[in-house]
Amino acid sequence: MTAMSTAVSASMLSHGLHYVLVLAGLWGLAALLLPHGLTRFGAPPPTDEHSWRVAELRAALASGAVGTAPAQTLTRPRPAPVAGAVWLPLALVASAAAAGTHAAVAPAHLAEEVAAGGFLLAAAIAQLAWAVAALRPTPALLRLGLVLQLALVATWAASRTAGLPFGLQADPHPVGPWDLTCVAWELTAVVACARTLHDGVPARCPAWSAWHPSTRTAVGLAAAVLVLLTSSGAHA
Repeated sequence: MTAMSTAVSASMLSHGLHYVLVLAGLWGLAALLLPHGLTRFGAPPPTDEHSWRVAELRAALASGAVGTAPAQTLTRPRPAPVAGAVWLPLALVASAAAAGTHAAVAPAHLAEEVAAGGFLLAAAIAQLAWAVAALRPTPALLRLGLVLQLALVATWAASRTAGLPFGLQADPHPVGPWDLTCVAWELTAVVACARTLHDGVPARCPAWSAWHPSTRTAVGLAAAVLVLLTSSGAHA
């Protein structure tokens, strides 16, 4: 009876933490996307050379400057550098996707091995917390993220070859689609952090509209893979 009660409590705790992580992830997405979405209620900013010329002509007409003086041009925002448009957002997306993968498999592991399940939850929280903190990156924070992801990859490699100490996992586990997906996102985060450090760390992560299309696609890819793995019943 005591063992059953403990298992039920562990299961409830794992699912509760899982929902907390999901809500935290939704909050993070809202923080990224809402400011951009609100701008759609007003006039959308120009996106190409023709649109900019039309906007500048309208501004000159509104100010009465047409035909009397050189029209004052609008201030065009500079395109985000590669580190800001591609690599930093990709690092955040990859870390959050790895956190989502850890959170998805943690309840099953927590019901079987409390130590292993707790480790997965801790990893998910750390990866998600890093992604939120790195919205305003610093070189030290990016190095921390790089070390964090590499440490988790090394831990995974040990768990698949020799097992883990401290009661986390006595015997090696087989390689499965969940852990391969997670490691792929972690390695992506490592590369993205390294490239951001190499190309120059921006003051903050740019708005969603300034992300490179490939990086925005990575968000949909992460969600699609998580849904596919969950619906297919792939072994965790």
